[in-house]
Formats: sequence, C-alpha cells, structure tokens
Amino acid sequence: MATSARAVAVAADGDVILAGQITGPLDDGTVPVVSGDADGFVARLQVPLAAGPMLFDNGWITTLGDTERRDRVNGMALADNGDVVVVGLGHGKFFPQDPPGCESTSGDLYTAFVTRLAATDGSCVAHQMLESDALQATEAHAVAMREQDIYVLGQFGRSLGIAGESIVPNGTADEGVRMFLLGLDEGWKVKASYISEQVDSPIQCISDDEPRALGYDLAAGPDVVMVVADACGGGVRLDEVPIEDSDAFLAGFVPAP
Repeated sequence: MATSARAVAVAADGDVILAGQITGPLDDGTVPVVSGDADGFVARLQVPLAAGPMLFDNGWITTLGDTERRDRVNGMALADNGDVVVVGLGHGKFFPQDPPGCESTSGDLYTAFVTRLAATDGSCVAHQMLESDALQATEAHAVAMREQDIYVLGQFGRSLGIAGESIVPNGTADEGVRMFLLGLDEGWKVKASYISEQVDSPIQCISDDEPRALGYDLAAGPDVVMVVADACGGGVRLDEVPIEDSDAFLAGFVPAP
C-alpha cells in the first residue's frame, strides 16, 4: 500500500488542500495519526510550501478511518465558507481524528461516506456513512457544491440510504453495481436522487459477471450538474438516458430548487 493523493483544491487565500489515502506518519513521526492499515486524509498546506516537519506549521492534517481497516478519500469540494467536504470509502467504525460527535457506524461494512471539515483546523463539522447491505460495493467517488447543497456521485449494491432515509430499499436493486447521484442539503436531507436502472446482461464485466454503472466525477453549476460515468453490460440507463457498454458518458441534471 502506498500513500496517494486523489483530490486537490485551492482555497480562497491560496492554500493548497490535498486529500487521499495515507499509510503512516510523516518524516518526523508525529503526524498524522493513522489508526488502521490506511486512512483517508485531508491536509491544508500554506503557500509557499515548507519542507519536512514544517509542512503543517501554518496548516493542518486530519485522518479519517477505522482502527484496523483501509479507508480512503476519493473526492473533495470547498464550501462557500471554506469548509472542506470530502467523500470516499470507509469502514463502519469510522471517525475523524478529533470528532467530537462525528463517530458513525454502518454495520461494520465498507461503504461510502460524506464528511465536512472546518476550514480553520480540519475538525469535524458533520459526518454521515451511506447505508448499504452490500459489502465493499458502495463507494463515493466525487463531490461538488452548489451554494449550500452537496452533490455526491458514486456506486452502490443492493440498497442505499443516508441519515436514516432510505433511497433504494433492500431487494429492489440486486442487478450488479449501480450508480447514484444524490443532492443533499446541509442537514443531509435528500433533495434530489438519480439511480441507474439496469437489467441482467450476458456481457461479462471485468473481474465479475454482473452489470455495473460507475460514476467517476461531477461538477455543479447554478443551472446544471454534470456527471461523467461508464457502464459494463447492457440495459443500463441513468434518468432514462442509455449508457452503452464500456462507453464514457456525460450527462447533465437540473438541480433541485
């Protein structure tokens, strides 16, 4: 396993914010605290960048993860007030380095998460695990902000929910891995949701024989949310638009008011 950066953003003051997966402390051995095999991380670095232990003198680094599992941050967006919103894959016993109040469980399953960290110090503002009955099939790949709304793009298996709200009940989505696009307000209430529709297909996908639709990236503007995705297998649709097998797919959705 290697430490890797998966997302980058530039704050209004010019600071660089990195996010990804980290496997151990930095050179001086003091930061960050990595509690499992690998944790997700978010780091704010002041420009010009310093070297070695001085790297975080005027910034911060926060890890997110279970005490024994591998977790990662896949996507990041900045809120209007500078807070950092990240998404990724985490185990059920999942928490930021200094919660408080952000501990969350999801039945000990690997699943997607959405976490909001304070711009000033990386402390946890809010956190939710997405609820799913499929082990390691549910993951968030990208996030974008539109005013105060949070748009999350990813994949799921069998069922999907967040903050106690069921989006796809168990037993209604058992054909492979499906794509989701969720629009959430500040209180994690679902304002909009798009779920891929798909049927069984004779086409064998890489490493398994189930059809799948995966969302990879998105961008949110005032009038439309754009999504980049692809599919494996036939009969895959997103909001009635077909996604052909192994084709890249760009779709636009009008955000909920």
